[in-house]
Amino acid sequence: DVAEFVYEGLQIQMAQRDLDAAVIAAKAHSTSTAEKEVVAETRALEKRLEGWRLLQRSITPQVSSDVGLELADKPSVYRQKLYLPSDYTADHRASLNLNDLASDESQLREGLAFDAITSIQQRVKALDALLVNKRRNCKGVDQNTRANAQITRVTAERALWIRHYNSNREALIKLGFSQTARSFPSLTVNDTHRHSTIGKRALGDSRRTEGPLWSLHPSSSQPRPPSVSPSVPPTAHHIDSPAFDVVDLEDGWIWKLGTIGNLSEVEIASWEGEGDRVHWFRAEAEMERWREQWEIKLVEFLRCIRSFTKMSDVWKTLSDRTSDMSYAIYANKKSAMYMQMAGDVKASLKSLQSDEPTTYIDGEDLVRYITRHRELEIGSVHPNY
Repeated sequence: DVAEFVYEGLQIQMAQRDLDAAVIAAKAHSTSTAEKEVVAETRALEKRLEGWRLLQRSITPQVSSDVGLELADKPSVYRQKLYLPSDYTADHRASLNLNDLASDESQLREGLAFDAITSIQQRVKALDALLVNKRRNCKGVDQNTRANAQITRVTAERALWIRHYNSNREALIKLGFSQTARSFPSLTVNDTHRHSTIGKRALGDSRRTEGPLWSLHPSSSQPRPPSVSPSVPPTAHHIDSPAFDVVDLEDGWIWKLGTIGNLSEVEIASWEGEGDRVHWFRAEAEMERWREQWEIKLVEFLRCIRSFTKMSDVWKTLSDRTSDMSYAIYANKKSAMYMQMAGDVKASLKSLQSDEPTTYIDGEDLVRYITRHRELEIGSVHPNY
């Protein structure tokens, strides 16, 4: 099957990146065990790639010349180019009659992108649990060494999955996916930051925003993302959305938290669900605090305008009542000064409200305005608000 052939090619590419990371790690910390693992993985990948090349000759014989030139240089198995449709430009794909294969690859890569996002989220949550466990429970050299090894391994897995995701994204762009599409933004380690759902909040947490990875929320109006498997390739092509409508956080989660303990699937789901609930309610509380501060600033603006306007009127009244010309001039000067200050504050308020869903109307009841503002601002995020 053509789809299975493409899927196997994508899996080989991931295995190549895995082996590349293992080679780099073995060079950085050379041990006999690491070297043996690299040799074993290399042999397994060579055998796997050899079988895939045989299929390639029968399914896409038009790329055989490119494959021959590639193998003539005898590159390492983890650096060999597979010559999938994403390895060619659009014009070159058309000349090689690979457009149908490119469509299959694009759909499969979208599914892999969803899988990569959930895998990264899993590693980030596992890393959070491991760090908290080390601080609370690890005493002595042995326990700390074991905990550090677990943290290092999960950190490396997170970096590798970020690499998988970005490589997959680059291939999607080559296949015609929009480079500026918000559904699959470029991802870095900083984008995966998440406030701990296990530890207590620390000073300054509210000033550090969470990475875009945690803004990739599911949309109730969009179909669920495809789950990639060898036997069930995705059938629906991804529709890019202007919002971050990417992945259902409850679908396709393959937890590998053996380092935390021998947990059943039910226990893992409960632990994961509790973490998400804590994260959601803390984020909601932060949003409420920010909104409260915004509304306080609005009231301060209006009080400032009202105060300056009142002071201007008072000085104007004093200038009208006095018969001394010098007093009148001074009072008019102070009245004009306060009127100018009121005008400056009004201009600042108008500028600050330029991006708001609704603006305050001069003389409007403040409670009504805040109610209307909340309905428009929060209602766009929570339709049932």
